[in-house]
Order: sequence, then structure tokens, then C-alpha cells
Amino acid sequence: MGMGRVRRALLVVLIVAAAAGSEVGSARPAGATAGGFIDVRGQEFYAPAVVWMRSESLTTGVGGSNRFAPHATVTRAEAATFLWRQQGSPATARPHGFVDVPAGSWYDAAVRWMAAHGHTTGVGGSNRFEPLRPVTRAELSALMWRVAGRPAVSTPHGFVDVPAGSWYDAPVRWMKAKGITTGVGGSNRFDPTGRSTRGQQATFIWRGQGRPAPPNPGDSRDCASFRTQPEAQGWFTLYRPWYGDVAKLDPDGDGIACPKLPGPKAFPTFQPDEYKELVLALEPLPDTIALAVPPSITGHAEADARIRWLAESRGYRLRAVPAVGLTSGAGVPLLPAAAHALGALRADARAHGLPLVPSSGYRSVDLQRSIFLRKLGGWSPSQIASGAADGAIGAVLRFNSIPGYSKHHTARAVDLTDGGSVGRFEGTATEQWLRVYDFHNAKRHGFVPSYPRGASAQGPDPEPWEYVHVGVREIRCAAFYIPMADPTATTACP
Repeated sequence: MGMGRVRRALLVVLIVAAAAGSEVGSARPAGATAGGFIDVRGQEFYAPAVVWMRSESLTTGVGGSNRFAPHATVTRAEAATFLWRQQGSPATARPHGFVDVPAGSWYDAAVRWMAAHGHTTGVGGSNRFEPLRPVTRAELSALMWRVAGRPAVSTPHGFVDVPAGSWYDAPVRWMKAKGITTGVGGSNRFDPTGRSTRGQQATFIWRGQGRPAPPNPGDSRDCASFRTQPEAQGWFTLYRPWYGDVAKLDPDGDGIACPKLPGPKAFPTFQPDEYKELVLALEPLPDTIALAVPPSITGHAEADARIRWLAESRGYRLRAVPAVGLTSGAGVPLLPAAAHALGALRADARAHGLPLVPSSGYRSVDLQRSIFLRKLGGWSPSQIASGAADGAIGAVLRFNSIPGYSKHHTARAVDLTDGGSVGRFEGTATEQWLRVYDFHNAKRHGFVPSYPRGASAQGPDPEPWEYVHVGVREIRCAAFYIPMADPTATTACP
């Protein structure tokens, strides 16, 4: 392949492996391990891609740190700037015409270049670029396809959520044909409205380059280099397919690296977004069935669509409803498994001299609808559909879900208090006991926080009183379901 074709192939998939605003001028951290990133352990689908990218100087981590932030979303400004730099940062005098791209901003020149070459025409062909909004997977596919020269591909993609003739249909067909995407988790879904993560985009880069091997680490590590067996296993798993056991971490050849090192902790430590991702990965939770169609809110199609758009922009997601009968969990209706776990959690708290009182459990779709509409007030459907009520809707969404989108519908979520109001729960002795050591006492009974502080776009504002029961095994094995920053978390689960 000629150098021009190599360069074009790289540009097709080089979207945002290194976020422009966060990686400018950063230096490679000392003491690098597998890629130098403590949040890329080796077993994850994106691990070889990230390590290869690091060796090619395509990423230096977030802010030059030892983290790659694989779950972080990438903004449209970062994507534009990265592509522009890969082209050699060409100067373009032609204005872009976007009212939301300030002159002289760090992404101004990049957006001018993209507009001049037809890689972007703005959001919906408008005079807005929305530079700080995360890139969706549909937008990403379209951007890659345009940079590739809009190649025609007749091969069907097979994704049930990519409508024929949609503006991203042809880009997704091309991505599937080139092997750049295999769908979400190898499924028949592309998730076009989902936000693109750094881990996903690193993988697109790597696949577009033919899945090159990460650089050979040689015998630079031994078992003394790792804190736990899972950490050693991740490094071993990363390099073994290409180089075998170069560091001789598995002298018995049984596939288990450094078996004498300590095993995984009882419970992994979660980043705020990882709590959110775990619940999403497990849904629909046991004994529940996912809602197939969003329920009516006002009965007016355009008004309902506007409300749902605002809710989903905040991170609200369609949930599930019980598939079996409910039981009482200290006075609130819950699924039997959640009610039993709540009883054990309350007994544990009592043993420590702490009151733990549930105030709300299962909530029906109809009840959630009435709560939401009561909080919203007397806005007419036409006012809602026009956008006039957006501010009022946003204020309600800070604390109240729309019908069909509440975790309370699952009968596995519960609001907890110490006998007072939920609004005064945070900071009480009971609440501190629940969240000590990264919610260790809640985890021991299968509960995790529903809406923790620090998580991005999770729906409502943080709710320190709401917990959701996912199960002890699922928490222990969280890294089996989602990639995690905790290098000591096990990625295998019986």
C-alpha cells in the first residue's frame, strides 16, 4: 500500500484517540506498564488497540497522566481537532460560519478545515457545530465515511437499529464491510444514538489499521511487578496472543499467570460512571422485562417526543418492569430478591446501632406519570412541543424521571433514610456507613448507588438516598460485564 493510501486509511479511523483538549503537549508518564495506563488492564476489548496507539504516539493519556479514560466520551471539537492535526494542521482561511465556534478557540482552525473540505455541514445543516457535545456513534460513522471519500458499499450491515436510507446508513454499511465495527458487543445493534467512548474509538483506529500487534514488551516484567494475580493476568493476556509468555509469568503453561500473587479484592472499587455502566450492562435486571415502547406522557406525540429528548439528553434511559409478583420490603413493594437483601441490609445496620428506613420502592409507570405532570405544572402540549417549556421540564428532570425511565419501575430500587426525609439523608451516620470504603456495606448485600455523585449524564441530579439491588455476585464480577479502572478487579466470573 502506498504512503498516501496508508495515510488516508489512518485518517479514516483516527477520530479522537487522544482528546485534543486533554492531551496537548503531554509527556509519556514514567513507570509505564501495559501502555502505561492503570485503567487499561489487558483483558478489555480495547487493550491491544490502546497499547498500540501509545507506541505510535497517537495518545499520551488524559492530561499526560497514567490514565487513558476508556469510558470518557469525546466531544465534536476534540474529534475535529484530532483529524485536523493528523492532516498536518493545514491553514484554512475560509470561515466555517458556525455561531457556536468562537474565533481563536483551540478548535476553531480544525472546524474551519472540516467545513472547507465538506467533512461537516453543521448539526442538521445548520449554523451550529455544537463543539462541546459528545460524538454519537452515528456521527462518528458519518465523519469517518466522509474522510474516507464517501465510498459506496452495497453489503448490508445487518443492524436492526440502523434504518435503511437514514443519513448514517451508508457510513455504517461501510464500517461493517471494513470490519471497523461489529456492532455493540458483537450483536445486531449498532446503537447509533449512543455516545462514542475513547475505548471504542481506539478500537476503530486499531481495526482500521489491520489490527497490528502491540509492541513486544520482552521480559521487562516479572511476577514481582504486579500487586495481584488479576493484574498479572491482564498483562499476560494482552501480549500472549502475539508473543507468547515472553516474561515467563506462566511457567506451568496452564494459562494462569503468577498464581501465587494475591487474588482479587472482595469487591472492586468503582468510578462514579462505572456504577452507572454496571446497571446498564445488567439490564434488564433479573425478574424484570424491558419496556419495548416508551409510555405516553401527555398523550400528545410531539410534546412527548420533546420531553423524551430532553430526558435522554440528561442520561435517562428506558427501564424495565417486574416480571414476577412483588413482596414487602419493610413496607415498600420490591421484587423478592431485593426485599430479602434489604432485610439483611437493615439488620446489618441495626447491629451497628443505625436506623435504616426505606421510604419508596416499586413505582408504576402510571404513578411516575402523575408525579412528573404534577411537578411540571400547567404547560400545554403545544407549548411543550414548541420548546417553550424546556426550562420547566429541565428543572423537573433534575429530580423526577419521566414515566418508563425510572429505576423504581424495576422494583429493585429503593429510597433509604434514617427515619427522616430523603433530602436530609446525606451525611447522616447511616448514609456514611453505607458508603464507607466505596459503599462496601451496601455492596455486601448486593446494593449499589443508583445515581452517585460524579457520574456523567445519569438522568437526575445525584441522589444519595437511592440504591438499586443488582446482586453480590454481579458486583464482585463487575469487570466481567464492564471495563473498569480498578486493576485489581477480576474479569472472570463463574
